[in-house]
Amino acid sequence: MSTLWQDVRYGARMLFKAPGFTLVAVLSLALGIGVNTTIFSMVNALILRPLPYEEPGRLVVVQQTQLRQEIRGGVVSLGDFVDWRNENSAFDPIAAYYERSFNLAGENEPERVRGASISADLFRTLGVSPVHGRDLLATEDRPNAERVALISHNLWQRRFNSDANLAGKTLKVNGEDHTIVGVMPPDFKYPSNAELWTPLALDTAEADRGNHYLSCIARLKPGVTIEAAQAQLSIIAQRIEAEHPATNKGWSVRVISLREELIDEESRTVLVALLGAVLFVLLIACANVANLLLARSVSREKEMAIRAALGAGRARVIRQLLTESVLISLAGGALGVLLAMWGIDLLVTAIPEQMPFWVRFDIDARVLLFTLAVSLLTGIIFGLVPALQASKPDLQASLKEGSRSATEGGRRNRLRSLLVVSEIALTLVLLIGAALMMKSFMRLQKVAPGFDPKNVLTLQLWVQGPQYERDEGRVRSFYSGVVERIKALPGVQAVGAVSMLPLDGGSSSTSFVAENHPVPQGEEESAGHTVATPNFLSAIGIPLLRGRDFAETDDENAPPVVIVNEWMARRYFPNDDAVGKRIRLGG
Repeated sequence: MSTLWQDVRYGARMLFKAPGFTLVAVLSLALGIGVNTTIFSMVNALILRPLPYEEPGRLVVVQQTQLRQEIRGGVVSLGDFVDWRNENSAFDPIAAYYERSFNLAGENEPERVRGASISADLFRTLGVSPVHGRDLLATEDRPNAERVALISHNLWQRRFNSDANLAGKTLKVNGEDHTIVGVMPPDFKYPSNAELWTPLALDTAEADRGNHYLSCIARLKPGVTIEAAQAQLSIIAQRIEAEHPATNKGWSVRVISLREELIDEESRTVLVALLGAVLFVLLIACANVANLLLARSVSREKEMAIRAALGAGRARVIRQLLTESVLISLAGGALGVLLAMWGIDLLVTAIPEQMPFWVRFDIDARVLLFTLAVSLLTGIIFGLVPALQASKPDLQASLKEGSRSATEGGRRNRLRSLLVVSEIALTLVLLIGAALMMKSFMRLQKVAPGFDPKNVLTLQLWVQGPQYERDEGRVRSFYSGVVERIKALPGVQAVGAVSMLPLDGGSSSTSFVAENHPVPQGEEESAGHTVATPNFLSAIGIPLLRGRDFAETDDENAPPVVIVNEWMARRYFPNDDAVGKRIRLGG
């Protein structure tokens, strides 16, 4: 150990004596190690870090699938969820929820927050309990029950000044008073940055099996595997299909781990590809530093020859040189961590809002251990060949002033040439990959989105509350008033409203049957659909190829009308004009 410490001190002195070489080598490695640390922090956050729940390996997601329509990860209907809950013996418990947003009012400023309506067993399924107050009761998850809510820790601090005495505290949610019964732990925001949770309180006796909107999560009983749960629920799904063919024909069930549902196989493949790409960057840096070490070994030939002449064994010389290499790589690793912190900050600004709340791109103990291991391994990789080369000096030639072995010089030049060729090859692979990716990106930019986004401004607006839920005419009147007021603003050419903006990541679909294309009951196809006001198409720049736009007279008293896209018109009416043809929505 004493000799190792001696090697460290001697190696540090030698590196300080060559500041130019040391700086270039450290910077080269810092870039390579830094990008590897940054990407590994993504892998750590998305794949390696345990989910913040009790025994997360037992948590699964239950989905309904319809392979005929390529629905592979679909939400479930209330009726089917109730049957799964009542008939399964694989879960303890199984819960459902749907994500939504809430308008909050009261003494504080009005605000809109994300949240979810949940079944009473959701938090027990996740193994999470409120830090203040209590969980939902089964009696509160019923129609006409008292309105209650749980809030996030952050919302509790904002709206109630962290008052732990929740007795009698209420919050106006969507225009109705809700009693606050609990506060969830800090940083808990399941399912997706949620801040408020209310009971589903659905009438299971009137469950519509054709309406799929619930997400379902369950906890496996001890000893039960995903495969066993899948087999059991498949039997239940077959029974439901036989009893309810009109709504369930072709529908099956899929059970997957919560981790797999959050980070699918495609995402894992992308992360592995990124890790492989940045590994190439590190290998290029290693080859570059190894080349620098070989060049530097020329000036140290006499030093190595003297050490050998004084009795230093080859292993001792190799250890000394590898110690210097590892010192360089550790310095590069330390600087690489600083660069990675900056790179992680860039990642955080680029991640989508829909990212699960538990995903934190940061440098924890696992990332630091990875960086340390990479630094040590890197030092050995780029330092081993130069160390082996320098540890076999030609004593007679090296100790003579100004003399150099032709054989030694030729071998060193061949090694340096090999390293240069390796650098060029690795760089070419990276450049080709980057060029192909850039070409694909440029092609995507040239793809017409189907509308003209130039000079188009959007805003999101929701109306909620009992006064709107029970009066559709009032909802239409509200939105019509907003549209008319915006239309009156200077510089506004067209205004429209739509239930879902193009390319915003959401989706909504409905089953349909086209005229002259009959299908058996239960085998209707689905199409994505949105609800729009007159002039929406012109406002967003979608050209109308045939027919007319919606009109103000297309209300509940007029015959129902729809506008279809060109693809749907060509598929279902290839030899006719689609204008005037009929389709039946809802199967």
